[in-house]
Amino acid sequence: MASIQPLAATTIRSLGSGQTLTDPISLLKELIENSLDANATQITIEASPNFLDTLLVKDNGFGISSVDRAVACKPHYTSKITSFDDIVGVETLGFRGEALASAAEMSEGFSFTTRCEGENVAEVFEIARNGEVKEKRSVGAPVGTTMKVTGFLKRLPVRRETVLRNQKALMKRLRALVATYYLSRPRCRFAMKILKGGETLVYAPSKTVPEAVRKVVGKDAANVCEWAIKEGDGFTVEAFLVKRGCEDVTVLEKPMCDNYVFVDSRPVSCTKRGSTAQALWKMYKKCVKGIVGDTKAPSNPLLYMNIRCPKGIYDVNVEPAKDDVFFDGSIVGNLVSIVEELLKEFYGELAEFQREGATSSRQEKGKEKSSVQDDDFDILLARRKDPAQDMLLNLPTPPPPPEEEPDDIGMEPLDEAAIGTPLLPLRSHTDRQI
Repeated sequence: MASIQPLAATTIRSLGSGQTLTDPISLLKELIENSLDANATQITIEASPNFLDTLLVKDNGFGISSVDRAVACKPHYTSKITSFDDIVGVETLGFRGEALASAAEMSEGFSFTTRCEGENVAEVFEIARNGEVKEKRSVGAPVGTTMKVTGFLKRLPVRRETVLRNQKALMKRLRALVATYYLSRPRCRFAMKILKGGETLVYAPSKTVPEAVRKVVGKDAANVCEWAIKEGDGFTVEAFLVKRGCEDVTVLEKPMCDNYVFVDSRPVSCTKRGSTAQALWKMYKKCVKGIVGDTKAPSNPLLYMNIRCPKGIYDVNVEPAKDDVFFDGSIVGNLVSIVEELLKEFYGELAEFQREGATSSRQEKGKEKSSVQDDDFDILLARRKDPAQDMLLNLPTPPPPPEEEPDDIGMEPLDEAAIGTPLLPLRSHTDRQI
């Protein structure tokens, strides 16, 4: 049996990078988040037809400052937090300082072009696998940043083969990715292009969320939905819900009709068992079934929901994908109650969630759960009372086993207009955050 030995730094980088960036879509997701954190109002995504040869994200954000460029792609270098304590209140989509370093490690070539306001020219930086600068030069380019990856997964033949076998699924996931981040930031223009004459998709800026939803899902689906807002206990829940009088639910089965759930405009998954998002999603599905009946209800009815929260009440550092959050257990029940109230006001007697059974099963240990809904609330409310304090004490807070996310999502962009609630203003920054 071999003795225990320390791993080489290159091996550590490769292992960590493979977990941070699992495929081309995860890479594009990280680059889009960097652009949004830089207050970009225009983002362009380009990819080669095989999603491997070329991957590029270009934005008009405030660029990477000159003092940060040499270290921007080094592992665990970031401007978004300065210590672990900052995680509790982090407002940016990214914060770990892993994405750019992982992109450099897992690619044959990696470079970025950036220019800040007030600079006469832009600079191009060629990055080595270890995140160090190999070469830099001056070029003409507008204010903003362009990240370009070539030969992605070149040194990982098994992953490359997996990507090549799943081109259609990756295309669907890319459409869904662009739509999701567009709905999280409707004032931003998103453009997607598959090179060599492939598919193109453009979402123009929208003044309101309902207008943006209409562009993503189409006029027919948007017309059977309605905007609703509920406030309470420091939360504001904004939702676009299927109308109670909806009779033709077939329009909700179109490819882009999906669940789009956000926490402070941060996309979260509804497929993770025991998560808050999944519990709220199941409550909503029950209401839709109440409208049209179990047999006619779509399995994945259209939902937009953005939950604006008080600061410091959830943990975003749950898993590499950053698509789940853990809420403070002492107040997560308040959030669930607010969403229940919103659905009851919107759907009336159709919104009855049988939470009494869940409460009694928690109080009477050993008693069999009365429904799957009760079990979901048990898991949800069993999370630690203060996960932020757990982080400070370095206590483990393992997430529940993940469920596989569906990727059968298509596209039908339209640019119809709708009336809705004005968007909140963008945050201001003084330098690009990496």
